[in-house]
Amino acid sequence: MTNEEDHAAIHEKLDELQAMLWRVKVLANWILGAVIVGGLLWLLDGLIKAMD
Repeated sequence: MTNEEDHAAIHEKLDELQAMLWRVKVLANWILGAVIVGGLLWLLDGLIKAMD
């Protein structure tokens, strides 16, 4: 294996890793968003019930 092939293989692995990290980040953002929205709805529900 030449140095250039080695370099290309490393770059390929880095690209795969970056793509994976990006997917994880997107998923984490969706989960966080869902948790925040769920929490706000729960608080709102609590306030409405408290006012009754």
